[in-house]
This record gives sequence, structure tokens and C-alpha cells, in this order.
Amino acid sequence: MSRPRVLGSNSHPRIAYTAMHGVGHPWAVRSFDTFHLPPFLTVPSQRYPDSEFPTVPFPNPEEKGALDMTMQFAEENGCDLVFANDPDADRLAVAERCRKTGNWTRFTGDQVGTMMGLWLWESVGKEGKEPVAMCSSAVSSTMLSYIAQVEGFLHCQTLTGFKWIGSKMEELRSEGYRPLFGYEEAI
Repeated sequence: MSRPRVLGSNSHPRIAYTAMHGVGHPWAVRSFDTFHLPPFLTVPSQRYPDSEFPTVPFPNPEEKGALDMTMQFAEENGCDLVFANDPDADRLAVAERCRKTGNWTRFTGDQVGTMMGLWLWESVGKEGKEPVAMCSSAVSSTMLSYIAQVEGFLHCQTLTGFKWIGSKMEELRSEGYRPLFGYEEAI
């Protein structure tokens, strides 16, 4: 598998982020700082927790219309990517604007999980000394399993829920594997 080229790849993509009236903003900032990523722009009206969720029809980034305000903010500020957490910050939605057409693509949790797994494999997994393992739950796509077969790392399917993914990854660690990533379709 090859890495896609970004149109105008000499410039880093700009990111618009929304916490969707929840608790995710400080954690997103901390994550970007930890990994030395350029700062993102935040949708001001959705930055702070508000249990009334006044700017979204339903506070789940996977729901139709929930990302509309963030995508509009992104367009107004020249952002190529949208990252959105749900209010308790245990889900992540991602959308990308094509620089050529201006059209948006909203990725499913399975697509995000597959891309993250592949990126981790290519960036740190291939070079490790220990055998690599990744997990996804039974409700997730089999694409990561297929990539594992082609690339030569272990993929394990678990029952639904992060407790099962985490438990399996700990089990694999005790067996000498390097568990790099686990996900469920609703990222």
C-alpha cells in the first residue's frame, strides 16, 4: 500500500476542531502538543461544555448535520480537515475537504480506524523488534485484518467494547507482541 500524496503537499493541512459542547478541547490541545503537531483552530461556540448543546441538532459527530457548523468554520478559515469529539470525548469523527473541488468527505469510524492502523504500521510497526498486533471488535470492518495478512502483523477480532479490546491487547503483550492499536467502528 502506498501513501497518498496531498495536493499542494508543501503545506500542512489546517485542522478545525470541535468539542461539540463537551470536555474534549483541553485533551485535544494536549494531544497535539505532545506529538508536536501544529495547533488546530477551534469552533468558538462549541469549545466549552454546555449540556444544552445549543448549536447542534444532536451531539454525536456521526449524526447527519452535527458537523455542518464545523465544516463551515473550516471553510471560512482555510482548513482542510475537521476533527470532532462527542461531548464525553470517547468518539472521534473526521472529515476532509478536497483542495481541488472543495467537496467534503466524512470518514466512517471504520475508515478512520483502518487509516490509523495502517499509518501506525508504516510509521512505527515495521521497524520494531517485537511482532506487532492490532485489534478491532466484531462490529468493525475486516479491512485492518486484511492489511495485517498482507503486511505480516497479527490482527485479532474481539467482542464489542473497549474492555474486550484492551484485555486482548494486554494478553497479546504478555505473549510477546507489541500491541500498537485497537479500535471499534464508532471511533
